[in-house]
Amino acid sequence: MKHLLLFVICLQSLSLNAQTFSELLQEGKDQIKIQRNLHAGEVNDYSKAIKILTETVRLEPNNAEAHYFLGSAYDYNGNPDATTLKEVNKANSILVSSEFEKVIQLSPKYTGEIISLDPYTKLSSVWGCLGYAYLVAGRTDSAKWAFSEGKRRGGFSDFTLFYYRQMLLSCPKNTIMFTYGDLSTMTTWYLQTMEHVRPDITIANISMMQIPWYNVFLFKNDPTLFSSMAAAADTNTYRLWNEKTASVTDKKTGKKLTWHIPSRDNSGYLYLADFALLDIIKHNQFNRSIHFELGAASESMIGLDDHVKDCLYSGQLTTEVKPPKDKQLIDALNVFPMEMIKLVNPNSDIELVNVKTIQIEFLKGVYKLYMDKKKAEAKKLYTALSKGIPESQYPYGDTLMEQYARYYDQEFLGK
Repeated sequence: MKHLLLFVICLQSLSLNAQTFSELLQEGKDQIKIQRNLHAGEVNDYSKAIKILTETVRLEPNNAEAHYFLGSAYDYNGNPDATTLKEVNKANSILVSSEFEKVIQLSPKYTGEIISLDPYTKLSSVWGCLGYAYLVAGRTDSAKWAFSEGKRRGGFSDFTLFYYRQMLLSCPKNTIMFTYGDLSTMTTWYLQTMEHVRPDITIANISMMQIPWYNVFLFKNDPTLFSSMAAAADTNTYRLWNEKTASVTDKKTGKKLTWHIPSRDNSGYLYLADFALLDIIKHNQFNRSIHFELGAASESMIGLDDHVKDCLYSGQLTTEVKPPKDKQLIDALNVFPMEMIKLVNPNSDIELVNVKTIQIEFLKGVYKLYMDKKKAEAKKLYTALSKGIPESQYPYGDTLMEQYARYYDQEFLGK
């Protein structure tokens, strides 16, 4: 038996050695995608992907894409999805981080295939997950070390910290902030832990509210968030949604919000995260300001899209239907800290996405002022946008945005 096992291992080794670099890289990618597409309940196993990609890196140690996918394989092997976040460990985090640091060293402007996040954002994610795992375990000092190490190794960029710091600072006291992205969530964890920025704000990631242990942890840290521990500890992954609509009364004004909640994929079912979000909103009764990170997926907002007021960095839930872009947005744009843009890393895809978000908000504000016949104010705002975020450096890349920009160029700048 021992000789047979050695024979099999030798055959596997010969098989890998017979393949070209390109063939091995593609096979490694395919193995990762196969594991990521497994159905719920099936066990992920990235060991084959790791073995193949390790050989790929051995063949071409200076290939950034090979390191990117090896780092991804290590990452998913240690933390396949959000449910396992609290089980993330230091050793694997260092292993994953080393690969993405190598990617950046070899190719600062990484142009290879991306699974979900660019290498800079992956560093924030890897160390943000470890930091949060320590927080869940009650190990605050270890969490601070993880966040600090993540920053030292290339995550949590100055621009990203500046942007999400502004998001937190712009919120009313005791806000409930619903985030949806990896970077926004990890960065707000960093800011609250390392810089003590707005610890009064409760950060709740919409996607992670699908996980019972996460909701229980939220409740333990903010006992007023859910209606009860039972609601926070709900373990039903999904269930039928028969009510179709929901309503909540603003306890301060007496105004009532009634809205339609679409089921997921027209199946008649809602997810656990949907019921968790609904419980928080109904229980809160607008006693605390509720905000959604800009760009939150429509299907994750349980039909509340048309009741969110734009506040530049986030959207505030209101009882209104399609609330207008009012003075709140314009005031925020008029004091926007353009020095933030100087910190942008042009090699980070997600930082460029955030810049585009800012550009869109400025164009919304200009349009609002222009339609209100406040041409001088509109010109001032558009001039600030043109100088602070020049299109030559940060092209819109969107036909509609470009059309508005060309019109305002002619109207305000005489171009």
